[in-house]
Amino acid sequence: MLNVYTSLMTIVLFGISSDLQSHLPPGYCQQLFEPSMTSFAAPLDSIEDFIVSEMETFHVPGLAACIVHDDQVIWSFAHGYQRVQPEILAGDSTLFMMASISKTFTGAAILQLREDGLLELSDPVNDHLTDLQVFNPFYPDSVITIWNLLTHTSSLKDNWNVMISLYTLGDSPIPLGEYLFDYFDPTGKYYDANNNFYTVPPGEEFHYCNEAYALLGYVVEEIAAMPFDEYSNQYLFDPMGMYETSWFIADLDTNHVAMPYQWIGDNWEPYGYYGYPDYPCGQMRTSSLQLAQMLIAYLNNGLVNGYQMLDSATIAEVKTLQCPELNDEMGLTWFRRLLGSHIVWTHTGGDAGVNTAYGFMPLENTGVVVLLNKSGSTCLSSVFLALLDYAESLTGINEEEPGVGVADVLEVLPNPCRGSASIELELRSNGYTEIVIYDMAGHRVVTPLPLAYVHAGSYSVSIDLSGLPQGVFFIQLKSAQGTSSIRMVRLN
Repeated sequence: MLNVYTSLMTIVLFGISSDLQSHLPPGYCQQLFEPSMTSFAAPLDSIEDFIVSEMETFHVPGLAACIVHDDQVIWSFAHGYQRVQPEILAGDSTLFMMASISKTFTGAAILQLREDGLLELSDPVNDHLTDLQVFNPFYPDSVITIWNLLTHTSSLKDNWNVMISLYTLGDSPIPLGEYLFDYFDPTGKYYDANNNFYTVPPGEEFHYCNEAYALLGYVVEEIAAMPFDEYSNQYLFDPMGMYETSWFIADLDTNHVAMPYQWIGDNWEPYGYYGYPDYPCGQMRTSSLQLAQMLIAYLNNGLVNGYQMLDSATIAEVKTLQCPELNDEMGLTWFRRLLGSHIVWTHTGGDAGVNTAYGFMPLENTGVVVLLNKSGSTCLSSVFLALLDYAESLTGINEEEPGVGVADVLEVLPNPCRGSASIELELRSNGYTEIVIYDMAGHRVVTPLPLAYVHAGSYSVSIDLSGLPQGVFFIQLKSAQGTSSIRMVRLN
């Protein structure tokens, strides 16, 4: 065991620390879907061949994927190896590590407790902690709320020197509460004011944070008076029909679990089945078909397998942008993205030998799951985007209006301008389009055109600039085939 552990940590600390840090460093979710990957190039009737080709190109050992529509899985596919040696083929029941997709379940647990009247999202997190109190040492009088944790605006920071050092083969022997005390309490062994906290007050900036979700898992433990994994089994996994899903590898038959790999030279090298003490932020393992149950819940107002996982009002709140001035994609845990020609509420995950994505499209009432047992986003991005298009072909939605809004002309008149102006644009095809004005610091200040389906044609959008100071701003047109920007000068 010691030799195996030493081998794993040698790989982690000296071989591929950048891969391991995709468990998730700030911005990972935003970077997964590359702007150039906006359409599915292969014929839709060869989707399986396309997936296999992408796996071969990017040396992915195993993959499982599925598509859901309304309340059922309408397509599933698996290819490659769950384990290379001894050889075990991947299937739709193969259990993959989820990485940060896990956060959608941690977030759901918090929202269930809110529905039960046991917390409010505006509550200070410290109101629900007994042996631990969490403060940003740079702003000790500022309150960190449950909402801050859910939306990555808590000012808490991932200290990767600590986090990576605690990866271990098997499940971590360190209890969640003990770890969090040592991380956030000034007397703790992992406490580091400069590396565990940002030098901004809570609520002022968006910084993706794993440890915020580990802390949310501990809040669940404190309120429910049971370990977080037991709460998950009782109120999430079992009632949703996810009977072979767990936060801990010790609870699973490893003959059913995908081994995480890296590609070195001409070989797949295994990482082993590893874990870490901050497990609510990324350590869940399940299969593509089981994970689809969460998408079915979100597509059906919280109802799945006869169980009301969340009520319809909560589902609607999850799909509401929470802090557009800080991050224009952030809902409650989930991110709203324009991928190809689709509006998708999605979450992604990355860890050593793990890459995952899933998401749901409310307008089409369709969702997609893609799970890989290898690091690296390129294959995941291309397959996920292709399956969004393929899902549309299977359901026959929007066939009469293909295409994406792309600007032939984008200008602002007059420019420079004073109290008001007009944005002139011409779209040569139909599609989802959004116009946003940003200041020089990159903050969204005005949204002249909220994300909407717009038909091809010429448009004039009037904007009221009376609330903006003098200065330089950028007008950005977002569409499925890219982004166009122009500069606007505001005079007094």
